[in-house]
Amino acid sequence: MGIFIDLKDIKYFVPMVSPKEKHKKMKNNIDFHKIDGGKYGALNFNAMIPVGNNDYNLMDFSSLAAHRVNQMNDQLKWFQLNKDKIIKKANNIRNRFLNNSLPKTIKERCLNFIILEDKLKEWINLPRNNY
Repeated sequence: MGIFIDLKDIKYFVPMVSPKEKHKKMKNNIDFHKIDGGKYGALNFNAMIPVGNNDYNLMDFSSLAAHRVNQMNDQLKWFQLNKDKIIKKANNIRNRFLNNSLPKTIKERCLNFIILEDKLKEWINLPRNNY
């Protein structure tokens, strides 16, 4: 699970991780951000991936337990309130990766956004009757 954001002309999926005990000690930084202080997990910007417009499925909440739906609604409210901050953070890590200006330790734990974007462009240009 995660969220979709538009960065210029590319849609990115930012994965969300469940709340973990270790998150309590971690601080928000360029590639990691706690959702509501960690109450609802965190976003891993270093693992975000570019996606095509039709290459994902939205979640169906109807089969989930009521407490899980309530939690997801709370997460959604937090995302909406923090949308600008999330987009700014995603743009920042992507741009700094592309410009080779990330600290080495952070760059090493990032997916390679350059390769992923190139591969997405190849995927989009594939004839659709081949899969």
